[in-house]
Amino acid sequence: MNPERCDGIVLAAGAGRRYGMPKVLAEGGAWLRTAVTALRAGGCERIFVVLGATGPARRAADGRWMVSESAGIALPADVRPVWTAEWEIGVSASMRAGLAAAAAPGISVPAGRTHGLGMEETAGHAAYQPTAPRIFDMRKTAVRNSDTETSLVRSSTMPGSAHPAGASAGADGSDGRGRDGAEILCGETGLAADGAGVMDGERAPAAFVAIMPVDTPDVGPEVVARVIAAARASESRLARAFFGTTPGHPVVLGREHWAGVRASADGNSGAGIYLRQRADMVCVTCDDLATGIDRDHPADGAL
Repeated sequence: MNPERCDGIVLAAGAGRRYGMPKVLAEGGAWLRTAVTALRAGGCERIFVVLGATGPARRAADGRWMVSESAGIALPADVRPVWTAEWEIGVSASMRAGLAAAAAPGISVPAGRTHGLGMEETAGHAAYQPTAPRIFDMRKTAVRNSDTETSLVRSSTMPGSAHPAGASAGADGSDGRGRDGAEILCGETGLAADGAGVMDGERAPAAFVAIMPVDTPDVGPEVVARVIAAARASESRLARAFFGTTPGHPVVLGREHWAGVRASADGNSGAGIYLRQRADMVCVTCDDLATGIDRDHPADGAL
């Protein structure tokens, strides 16, 4: 197992009022599938999808986790659904729920304000893995990250697998049991009477997590792989995609940053408050690969 492995989180809890429906349902679930594919093929192992407005995912007779039974939209295979009852608060609730799920090493916890569903261990999946690491073209340019200076890293090639930072993952602020009220159920592995259970192949949380919203459908696996590699190569273990001078997604966080992000998330700001306080975040230009534009209205849906 890669000690520098990265998990992925798709933030998909919103009601999509400007769009006219929850964006997790957009185009028959195509955006959801695109986001999951980008994370999976970009190098993420476990993938969590945070739901909210659509309600908790429901297990269908064929074993799929249904986001919407009426629309026939299910989560892609091997994806772990998480549900936050506090989705109306904004992105901060989704961020806390997703990070709490990622921080738990496959152990169920008592019920709380947010609920995760479908945490069964699944088989591995194919991901983008270059045959050899590539080296960044480190043309650094100063850009503004709110009130702090950050470095802009442009890579003209797909960066490869990890350039380990040499440090083990730091504390994530979690006792491994999904704080912030996240309840992570163990799927078909069986639960004790008190709700406690352990997944097959229990393991520690990942060293990194890549965070994507569901509404940036032109962001593909090349973008995800580039930002993950930048985070692994940096001392800060903190990287974000930039499109031109505009910050975008994914955001990749080393585990030592998870507690800070969870504590600072507020209202409709997820990781942004924390990131604006960091002068060491690596900004990775990805405008050669995608626009990174989030789609807020139905007319924005066409790629």
